[in-house]
Amino acid sequence: MGRKRIRARKRTGRKGFNPVSANFNQQPKQQTYFKRKPQHYVSSTQQLASESDHTLSGSTTTLKNEVLNVKHTNEAIVVDLTKEVTEVESTNEVIEVNTTNAAELLDTQPHILSDTSPDLWHKVTVKPAGGDRVAVLYAINRQISPQMLIPYFFCMEDGHITFLVKNCSAALTVLFKQNLKVQYGLTKIELKVELRAKKVNLSAILQKIISERLSSDGTFLDLSHLTSIPEFQQVMYDPSENVHLQQQLLKTGEMFPNVVSLSLAGNGLFTLSHLATVFADKLKWCSLKVLDLTDNKITSTSDLAIFSSIPIRELYLNKNPVCGRHRNDETYISVIRMNFPRLIKLDGAYLQRTPGLPRWRPNYIFCRSGGNSGELADQFLDHFFTLYDGEDRTWLWELYHKDAYFSLSSMYLPGQSTSHDARLSSYIAECRDLLHTSAKLRSKTTLAHGAEKVIMRLEKLPRTQHDPYSFTVDLLHDSDKSTILTVTGVFKEQNPKQKTSPRHFMRTFVLVRRPSGEYQIANDIMYVTNATTDEAEDAFRFTKPHTNLKKIRPPREVTESDKNSMTEKYSQLTNMTSEWSRKCLETAHWDLRKALLSFIEMYKAGKIPVERFIKAK
Repeated sequence: MGRKRIRARKRTGRKGFNPVSANFNQQPKQQTYFKRKPQHYVSSTQQLASESDHTLSGSTTTLKNEVLNVKHTNEAIVVDLTKEVTEVESTNEVIEVNTTNAAELLDTQPHILSDTSPDLWHKVTVKPAGGDRVAVLYAINRQISPQMLIPYFFCMEDGHITFLVKNCSAALTVLFKQNLKVQYGLTKIELKVELRAKKVNLSAILQKIISERLSSDGTFLDLSHLTSIPEFQQVMYDPSENVHLQQQLLKTGEMFPNVVSLSLAGNGLFTLSHLATVFADKLKWCSLKVLDLTDNKITSTSDLAIFSSIPIRELYLNKNPVCGRHRNDETYISVIRMNFPRLIKLDGAYLQRTPGLPRWRPNYIFCRSGGNSGELADQFLDHFFTLYDGEDRTWLWELYHKDAYFSLSSMYLPGQSTSHDARLSSYIAECRDLLHTSAKLRSKTTLAHGAEKVIMRLEKLPRTQHDPYSFTVDLLHDSDKSTILTVTGVFKEQNPKQKTSPRHFMRTFVLVRRPSGEYQIANDIMYVTNATTDEAEDAFRFTKPHTNLKKIRPPREVTESDKNSMTEKYSQLTNMTSEWSRKCLETAHWDLRKALLSFIEMYKAGKIPVERFIKAK
């Protein structure tokens, strides 16, 4: 129950995993699980999760109270963006301009648009109501080209699009001359501008973002996937256009001279030219040694020239078009080294190697012609561990073949602690270790055969949270019929009553491809032990940023009385026990409709164990 199932496609019969059509909307693919082995300062990357206009729009009350935490006073509206010091205040010097007085006002007071203070912002309201905010901005900028408005703080007020702008006197001058009327398709939209309407402390917002993305020792600055940062989401008008804020963020980052590692991964960067002035002063970035540009859209190595004066030793360019524009590794390395002469490691591989031996790589991926093995591993592991770490592992049922096998082995390594928090009893109880005499007697019972028995075995294991930054992947075989891959890493148990030490795991998956193109697990071999000291220290150093805007907003308030009433109602409708009815509602965040839809879907698929229902008297 609970976690929305990810489907490959609607079809009858058992479903598998389709690497092409799998829908990751339940958890946007912010975190891919097939990654290089993380270095001391470098975080793995996440894919951008774009937010729809519908998510960001809403009434004035909804947006301000839920997203921007508005506090109403007699003198101003204070928007607590950082929950600390950031304020957006109304001013007492507002000049309202509309289509009836814009041109005349500009003629009589030509200096009225002079930007006298960097903290004073103008408020723009778009009329009539409705329209797509990105399309509206495009129409405005197309009409005033080559000038451009750069809006911030998108909001819907009384059904009208509103935003704030600053340092845009040239753009506003063009609009004023046109009496604030803009051609929008076959109609015209009208703008209302409130000059000097707000006083915004933008630097405080940026400092807040920096402080939350800077490691405690001040050496690692993670500015990857900026559109997933709540404060960044609130400031941006158009999530796809964030280069200006990137530049301002890095200017703020210059105040931290001890940054050794910088991540700009997953920001959709087509070019780096807008950052040239930021990195022009090499003295401010002289300590920078590691640069992560993974998962962007950089097409030319000439963009990398802005870093040529910085002593970068480690560079990551994975998942950029520029990586595939060279005939072989040697050419690629040679071109990159032109801008990074001190480079030691590129894309996780050391450049210096022993003659006659292949270059070391953090992951081994068998690549076959005509296939994308790495992408398959990436998507499958993301899909699998998202569901495995969920609150109900029965959602994994469709991933396993009807004749799938699962086995588990577990042991203490020599010299490892067997203290209370390091005990592996939960795994040893399910262990199928053929080297131990006691295990031989139950070798058949500990080998789960069939999807239903596999899921029952997985349900017995402790709830977990895996650290994707610890993952290394070896894809050993990939063909049109099957794929074999092994993943190792670290996880921790989700037990609120008892703290346990981090665990080391290794899982080998044998995937079979069905005629429909979907993949199912035919064999799952799992090994668990306690993590080594180094693994435990490095585990869970980086936290995945939230990407779902709903998580930013205050949770829906449901009283205990409401919960009891909903549990009783759910139990009556489904005939499930009160205990399981409550668990299902908790998983659905007390959304009765969502919980019932999940029940119907699982009931039709025959995935609800009989013990969850009320026994007939």
